[in-house]
Amino acid sequence: MSEFMIKSKEIITNFLQTVVIIDDEAYLDEACNNSLTSQELEELPSDVGRGGMIVSEQLESSEESPVESQEENPEARHTLNAKALTDKFAEIGLLCTALRPDDGDIDKYQKILKKADIVILDWKLRIGESDGSTVKGLIKEIIQDSNEDMKKSLRSIVIYSGEDDLESKLDLVKTYLQTELSITPSSVDRYILKYEKLQIKIYAKEVQRGVQDVDVKLNEVDLVDTIIDDFVSQVAGLVPNMAIASLTQIRNNTHKILGVFSKELDAAYLSHRALLPNTLDAESFISDIFISELQSILEDSEIVNSVINIEQIMSWINHEFDEERLRIFFFNGAYNLSDEAKNNIIKAKLGLRNDNWDGDIESIENSVLSKKEKLYEVIKKIFEKGFEKINCQLLKGKDEQGKDLEPRHFTKYLYSNPENALHMEEKLSILSSMQTKYTKPLPYMTLGTVIKDQTASCYFLCIVPRCDAARVGSGNTSFLFLPLTLDDENFELIVQDGNHKKFSIEYKIKKLITINLKKATGNN
Repeated sequence: MSEFMIKSKEIITNFLQTVVIIDDEAYLDEACNNSLTSQELEELPSDVGRGGMIVSEQLESSEESPVESQEENPEARHTLNAKALTDKFAEIGLLCTALRPDDGDIDKYQKILKKADIVILDWKLRIGESDGSTVKGLIKEIIQDSNEDMKKSLRSIVIYSGEDDLESKLDLVKTYLQTELSITPSSVDRYILKYEKLQIKIYAKEVQRGVQDVDVKLNEVDLVDTIIDDFVSQVAGLVPNMAIASLTQIRNNTHKILGVFSKELDAAYLSHRALLPNTLDAESFISDIFISELQSILEDSEIVNSVINIEQIMSWINHEFDEERLRIFFFNGAYNLSDEAKNNIIKAKLGLRNDNWDGDIESIENSVLSKKEKLYEVIKKIFEKGFEKINCQLLKGKDEQGKDLEPRHFTKYLYSNPENALHMEEKLSILSSMQTKYTKPLPYMTLGTVIKDQTASCYFLCIVPRCDAARVGSGNTSFLFLPLTLDDENFELIVQDGNHKKFSIEYKIKKLITINLKKATGNN
């Protein structure tokens, strides 16, 4: 594991708090392990079996070894040592709850599953079912939301089963999600499904006998480390690490924040509201104070800034960049190394004065790439001082059209998928200039609001000051807008409307328009 991934694992493990396991064959004590032989099962009352009561006396009288019992009794392959799991999770600081349901209990667990950071499910949770219908239903409840929110929500679900042929079980989950939620997860490999930020992975219990699933067969202790590593691989990145470290700080300071916003403030808040000309302003007033308090918590933490400093950036570079990525970054497939004056500058900088560069371009590139440490120093200076301040001849190449390489082309030489780099730049632009809307509240008119005339597909930017927009009368109110013009070259604003749309702003006074709007009432 690279230095960057080790740091990411530390950050993510500190963030994770809760694990929920649902398995009808879970046990906390070896004496309660329901691994009975076929003969013993026949001697038990009819209500004992999967999900039923545990008869420890029968176990104590059994002289067969656990392995022999598992060989004779297929049901033993489904048992789960919940104590081993919970103890291992506790060792790394996670609170793990193991639930062993009866048939009527399962529907009660939907709320707790949605709150859990990690969910572990057995494939069979009801007596007699073989198609995993209960598990599929629980997965649906965990991830079900509006389609856009499903794409935004990070979810990690683990199926831990004693069944054979786990690949076919995951195919059943994929088909179910396609039918029930109209989403199509991609099969990353035989045992992983992914859809946007959702990941579902299936593992075999150690006592499972299927030879085809040996690659994912794990005992309970090893499962914990693997689940954490999977989650880290799914999430780790400079920006996610910053977000996760921030959320961790807020979680860790929850009780401190609650101490600040105590019930003693109620009377003062109500007085403030009563004395305002517009009483509804008090609601945004108190929420703004709360948001400011959260910002103070984050600014007070050195941890948040430490995960995106120059050391972590270089750690990310070392993790992401192999020789081929370095080749793309510095040569971008179009750099002309035939300029002797430039070549001599490059040689001097990299300590390659004695190298003969009269050969083919590939051998010249290999000569440069042999000086990895020097190249990493160049990259570090770029992120310390800025692209424009670094006089690196290697980076003064040409783009695909033969034009001089500009900073705006920089992202695709950093991104693992160059074709998708532009989309990621646009996504960051939207995130920095447009407020993310989840489900509530409804959008409201204020400075910076973008509206669309659906009849003419025209877009406008509201320029009314916030204080004026917040204090409108009950009748019609005039709002000033600047028109937005679609412009893929000289754009100032990117808006998500189906796809990404780029706009320039018409600043001329004669372009101003006035639209009369009526104040909404109730939930309208």
